Amino acid sequence: MWRGYILPLQIDSFGIYAWIINGLFWAWIVHACLKWHFIGMIPGMLIAPWIAQHTGSTWASFAVHAIGNSPLWIILILGILKPPLDDEIKLRIKELNA
Repeated sequence: MWRGYILPLQIDSFGIYAWIINGLFWAWIVHACLKWHFIGMIPGMLIAPWIAQHTGSTWASFAVHAIGNSPLWIILILGILKPPLDDEIKLRIKELNA
């Protein structure tokens, strides 16, 4: 919705600079509460609307967003799927005693 509906309206008002307004407005409205990494997120918040504006596709900005978030999801999934440390220790003790 943000880049599919609001960005085209902003293009009508701000022309070729709409992606900057869109990215900074999105940063201010949604991500300003994340003060610990807000500055680090600004490049990504500007890249996604730039890609959406210049390709005319919200799928392109979706892909950028997914690629940026994928390391976190990979770490979370690996952490969930990994057996607890206690199980590993018990398994190694069994192997040593066998």
